[in-house]
Amino acid sequence: MPRRTLIAGHYMHVYQSQLGAIRTSLKLTAMRFVAFLFGLSFVWFSALSVDASFVADSHGLTYAQWQALAAVRISIVLLPLPRNFRVQFFRTVYDDKRGIYGYTLDYGDRNGDVIEISANQIGQLTGEALPIQLRSSPAPLRFRSPRFGHVAIANVKDRPGCVGTPWLPYLRNRYEINYCGDAHVNRRQLADWISGAVVVAPGRGGHGRYGFTAPQWQALSTLEMPVVLPGGLPVGFWVAHVQAFGSNAGKGETNYDITYSNGASSFEFSGANGGFGGVDVSATAFAARFHSKILGSGRIDRPPDAPGCYADANGPMMLADGTGGNGYSIQSCGGGRIAPSLLARMVTAARVVYWGK
Repeated sequence: MPRRTLIAGHYMHVYQSQLGAIRTSLKLTAMRFVAFLFGLSFVWFSALSVDASFVADSHGLTYAQWQALAAVRISIVLLPLPRNFRVQFFRTVYDDKRGIYGYTLDYGDRNGDVIEISANQIGQLTGEALPIQLRSSPAPLRFRSPRFGHVAIANVKDRPGCVGTPWLPYLRNRYEINYCGDAHVNRRQLADWISGAVVVAPGRGGHGRYGFTAPQWQALSTLEMPVVLPGGLPVGFWVAHVQAFGSNAGKGETNYDITYSNGASSFEFSGANGGFGGVDVSATAFAARFHSKILGSGRIDRPPDAPGCYADANGPMMLADGTGGNGYSIQSCGGGRIAPSLLARMVTAARVVYWGK
């Protein structure tokens, strides 16, 4: 065989061998990269799943309640309670007008025993979590908790069958934990639960909508009532403050209050599942009527008991779909109040942006 043919065949064999090695290397690299992405996604998904399952399954919180807790931006204390304890009462406080945030979470069992956990930021009182008064006799049970440091558990004054703690500081928040039941409530049992407490940092909310920040919208979109917003907002107005108070259906009032402002003038739009008052009054020269597909017909006027305000003058505005139980109100007060005709126009264009849980 000619020498040239042998040389060419040799180099062709070398080339094919090198090409095969390159292909094998590329396949291995691709497989490793896919495995890395899969592992990364698995770790990321697992981290999310652990948080969600830990809160929703082990502690009886629904996804909506978890979202509501995340909105108040306070770390959530979870106790290693027995599975026979279930969430009986749930309430959140979100008030960025006064900078007040907090929550109350009660667990109970079939025997009537209740674990109460209240939280707010240090230096604030939410109205839901007032400091309890503890008895000095019998002597408090004192121990050290990995999360809260030195803790004392004592009998609660004026609440027979209850033991509890004073405020327990953690980061910028404080917590109060009570255990109420029959005459045999075990303070050592509560101490063990507090020692095993887990603190979960709230997650970030999603993107805000309708001009709200993400925490504001998250607080509104977890309420157990329809959220109605005024339509046709005048140019230059923005959401200045949001207050949202949520609780279990039938176990406390749920309401919200939104303040809109342009820097010189402002108005408030409110909603509640109860607690609205008001009577129909005679029309004045300031009256402006509205006809809303959402809130029915009525008028904006100057109430006799609040001459410095313009507001809905026919009592609470109710949803026109007949669901009932929820009332809405609009008002503008003070020197920067808005004309009744403009308020009436916004009520006419009102819309439901969230129907509640």
